[in-house]
Amino acid sequence: MIPQIYTTHINSLTTDFKASSIIAAILEEGEMQDDLVEIVPSGPDRSVYAKEIKGVEHYYSETLMQDRVVIKVNREGFYDMLPEGLFHRIPKYKDRMTKEEMIAHVRERREEEKFARQFFMPFEAALYHLRMLLDLYENRLDKRSSYRDLAKLFVPLWPEFATLDNEQCIVWMHLIPYIPHKRNDLSFLESAIEALFNVRGKVICQTQCTIKTEIPPAHQFALGNGYLGVDTIIGRHFMHQEDKVRILMGPAPIEKLLCFLPQQSNRRTLDTLCHYLLPIDTAVELQLSYLPGDRVGSLGKDSKYALLGYTAHLSIDQD
Repeated sequence: MIPQIYTTHINSLTTDFKASSIIAAILEEGEMQDDLVEIVPSGPDRSVYAKEIKGVEHYYSETLMQDRVVIKVNREGFYDMLPEGLFHRIPKYKDRMTKEEMIAHVRERREEEKFARQFFMPFEAALYHLRMLLDLYENRLDKRSSYRDLAKLFVPLWPEFATLDNEQCIVWMHLIPYIPHKRNDLSFLESAIEALFNVRGKVICQTQCTIKTEIPPAHQFALGNGYLGVDTIIGRHFMHQEDKVRILMGPAPIEKLLCFLPQQSNRRTLDTLCHYLLPIDTAVELQLSYLPGDRVGSLGKDSKYALLGYTAHLSIDQD
């Protein structure tokens, strides 16, 4: 049933709610099912001066064996839109009609109108049911921090939305338009990291970093199989220079930083962010900084944050 808070203020002087909006709000709170309510237009005669919702009725359906709700609205239905001659017989006018004949004629037309509206009622209820679902969907789109309906619209073109939480999705929506204009902007990358993960991040550029790269055995020099200096070099490795970016995350609680370990959700999001904002040949090094209280760990089954190489390190003290 419709909660009392809605039926009490539904026709007050200060409110004029749409029936579909009221039901959408009730459905969003999970207080009733969408197939238990019907919205039926009762004609536009009072729509000029009255509220949209005319009244709320409860009844028990013998066919469905369940309690149902009917909301009557002051809107025109299919009966009011179609020509009048489709439903009523052409009256036989007389020069003079008695009072009883006039009353009988009015009652006859009202009875015909009643059956005509009953005929269109299932179609009108289905139409208003669709309006109700559209209002519910619109509510969920507006509440971006509570529902993922808006984020799902971006998934076909930006698959990373599927791995983001609701707050990160909102930040990513605002980030997308800036990507073409903020490439190689390290200060913008720092701001994006802090907005996405709520962790302070500092980006340091280390240009012209010399890296030693091993040559696979299948591509090493062999006499007669290449041109020296063109497509072949002597040796098993070569040195080349590339730009390198170091990202310092923290200091932050260890629970937050564990999400930046390889194959974790925030790490994949950070890699995608760097892919959008940094050149493709730029090497990225991630360094995590923990709070001072988290830097002292112990090994054992009760120490769930002791990860060798990330939160715990081996060292030799030299006296």
